[in-house]
Amino acid sequence: MRIGVLLVFALWPLACGDSRDRDSSPRPNSTCGNGQIDSGEACDGNELNGSTCQTLGLGAGGLACRRDCKTFDRSLCGAAPSCGNGAVDAAEVCEGADLSGQSCMSLGLGTGALACLPNCNGYQTQGCMTSNPATCGNNRAEGTEVCDGTDLGGATCQSLGFTGGTLSCAADCRTRVTSACAGTCTPQCGGRSCGPDPACGTSCGTCSAGTCNASGQCEGGPGGSPRIISFTSNTTMYSGGTLVLSAIVTDPDGVDDLIGGQLVSPLGGTYGSFATAAQEGAYSLTLDWNALNQVEVIEGPPSGISRRFIAQFFDQAGNSATQEVTIQIGCGNGVDSLCQDGCLDLSADDFRCGQCSRSCEQVVPANSEPDTTPGGARWCADSQCHFRLFSRSPITAVTCQAACAAIGAACASPSGSPATVGRATYEPEGCPNTAIGDCNQNLSLPNCSLVSLECRCAL
Repeated sequence: MRIGVLLVFALWPLACGDSRDRDSSPRPNSTCGNGQIDSGEACDGNELNGSTCQTLGLGAGGLACRRDCKTFDRSLCGAAPSCGNGAVDAAEVCEGADLSGQSCMSLGLGTGALACLPNCNGYQTQGCMTSNPATCGNNRAEGTEVCDGTDLGGATCQSLGFTGGTLSCAADCRTRVTSACAGTCTPQCGGRSCGPDPACGTSCGTCSAGTCNASGQCEGGPGGSPRIISFTSNTTMYSGGTLVLSAIVTDPDGVDDLIGGQLVSPLGGTYGSFATAAQEGAYSLTLDWNALNQVEVIEGPPSGISRRFIAQFFDQAGNSATQEVTIQIGCGNGVDSLCQDGCLDLSADDFRCGQCSRSCEQVVPANSEPDTTPGGARWCADSQCHFRLFSRSPITAVTCQAACAAIGAACASPSGSPATVGRATYEPEGCPNTAIGDCNQNLSLPNCSLVSLECRCAL
């Protein structure tokens, strides 16, 4: 599952990260850059000394080391839980209009309008009126540069939380480009109740009234809408058993103003209503395979499928808030396919053609030859894959049933008219060619040799 990774960089292509942590001077000592943490260093290249976005109090994402080896680049981490509350808290660089005293000028980017990234972990600099940093293009990350050409500050796709791929630097030297990285992305909405999440760009919800501001909060509508602080699941890969979706919700008029919520599919249909938990404002909903299948049929290949779930919460005035989460549904072994009644190894089950994202092409024996009739070589009927078997002399089978059984199949009697199972051809000249009307029809003819046999078989 690669959910929204490209969208993140379409929305925030010029993230500079936390300028308060950046030291724009040259590397402070000869050991910085050797890939080992030496005295006075917080990190070095890919060596982060066990630190992650989460250990710094932020949401999941990609942590990197800055070129000075003293501080971390946190711009690709998810939002801290406090992000969206209107104040710059300890783990945050900025929030909304509060830029912690920084400006384009203080960052060395000329004049213009500096903005805070939606994840509160860095600055959005495309409004600064300056050209690319003067040293951009010399393959050395210097001054305000996040990277420069081949100098990525020790970061890789893997160090930023992806499973692989090739990391590169943007032409302006202000951000790393992850479009060629592979892997999944975990949405991090933090305190946002609307707009895109800062990690993956997926929706944190919509406003039933008013508009969504830069901090991911609804404003300008009548009354106060509910606010979904978090919406999570007990797993990101569901293979069966219990799936628990949990939400923490508040309301500007007090949690008593909430009347509850429901879980819906973006394709339509409702999974059920959230139940309240012991903690005030906490809700949860428990589902199983059958409940998931009733709303959207579970069917897919061994690689699995992605499914979106949308939480909707309402208050007494009819205001609402939504937030969504994406979960991968798969069997986990790369062999079993997703079917309505569970994970099944279809290579051992030949009676599910047309089901579970499986075509008859996958089950027809390799020694069957192309069908000569219109419609192709294989077709599905009555949950069986049908095909035509051609045999050449010498032929030992005396019925189509025996010929099909020899390759592990069964003779299939077609419906309709003419109801022909197959055709038999004989030698010498004068022996009649015979249309086969029954699977158990004896094909032996006195003084004639069977030289060609066509039978309709099924798996």
